[in-house]
Amino acid sequence: MRNGKFYNLETEMLKAQISRKELAKTLNLSEWGLNNKLKGRNEFKLSEMEKTREALSFINGEKLKLDYLFEREREKE
Repeated sequence: MRNGKFYNLETEMLKAQISRKELAKTLNLSEWGLNNKLKGRNEFKLSEMEKTREALSFINGEKLKLDYLFEREREKE
């Protein structure tokens, strides 16, 4: 599942057992649209970032920081 630019986000999705399909539905995106964002082809809107954090926080009970969730892979190198 983790083949995008957002390792932390995808890791938290795995922990929370949220699929890309479920997250796409939460964000009112197609799976294709979400995949493009996860691969860095398109940017996430702030509202999408906040909805993503809310969905993950609801499941795991921890409010994650946007900077952590949306840190791009290349920034870690």
